[in-house]
Amino acid sequence: MQVQLLRALLKLTTKGSAEEKRVSEEARLPFKIAHAMLKELAKADLITFQNSNIELTSDQKVLLAIEAIKLGLDFEEASRHLGWREFENLAVLAFEANGYVTQKHLRFKGFDKWCEIDILGMRQPLILVVDCKHWKHGWQKMAMMKIVDAQLHRVEALANTLEKLKEKLGMKNWRRAELLPVILTLTEAPFRLYREVPVVPIFRFKSFIYELPDFIQSLAVTSVRLEE
Repeated sequence: MQVQLLRALLKLTTKGSAEEKRVSEEARLPFKIAHAMLKELAKADLITFQNSNIELTSDQKVLLAIEAIKLGLDFEEASRHLGWREFENLAVLAFEANGYVTQKHLRFKGFDKWCEIDILGMRQPLILVVDCKHWKHGWQKMAMMKIVDAQLHRVEALANTLEKLKEKLGMKNWRRAELLPVILTLTEAPFRLYREVPVVPIFRFKSFIYELPDFIQSLAVTSVRLEE
């Protein structure tokens, strides 16, 4: 029953708050049972529950998604109901679970132009340079190819200015860095690799990071030497 309730909460709060009665109906649970379960979630600080109205913060929504996945909800279905911020936060959690330090929304000037990286995942000497895209079924392959090309350009710009960003990124003692562009999508894209750049759906991201050492040599890694 709990996974039904969590699925309903994730779905109905995609664009804002949800009414308790509507959650009960969506989960196909008797109102009294749904009410008791919602009260328990509120006690655990997983939802904000007031006057029969339910709201979720970004962090709460990510935690609910993780809990739903543990209980058997399909990862892709759970992640489909996440907004942009939750999408990024789920990626950060996957990084942290694998021992990476993260930096979100890095802005820097490279080749006389301002660039922004959605997420950096850093574990010496590797830096995963992640572009988060809400890929939707029906997009043309050409669109994803352009996204990859743009990310390769940002990685080139980052490599060119990385020395100046060492202290800001907590890399003061690094002597080299290996930059890997990654495109992270909400659902499956038309291909998983283009120009040796991995295109990874969020529900595979944690395993992708874990398995990365086994195949990183075949990917588009840019090596950067840093001053001592």
